[in-house]
Amino acid sequence: MTEHHEGVKFFCPQCGRKIDCHHCVEDPSAIPNYGDILICFYCKSVLEVGSGYQVKNLSLEELNQLPGYMVRNIELAIREMEKLERAEGLPS
Repeated sequence: MTEHHEGVKFFCPQCGRKIDCHHCVEDPSAIPNYGDILICFYCKSVLEVGSGYQVKNLSLEELNQLPGYMVRNIELAIREMEKLERAEGLPS
């Protein structure tokens, strides 16, 4: 289930869109915190939550330092987002 949290809002530094809902693979009730990884639904940028709830793009070097299972989960999530967009007829 996708969770909506009115008190926690992020803006993608790549496309500027608001990220105001999320789905946590490990804990659906979790609220994003420092160090968590987010994927922008709109531009598919991989982001990390920093201090003060600021988000930043992860560099290729930073992505390559993540454990293999996390990279695979990120790739799978992006593919599923793209499938959803196609099924719903949304622009990608």
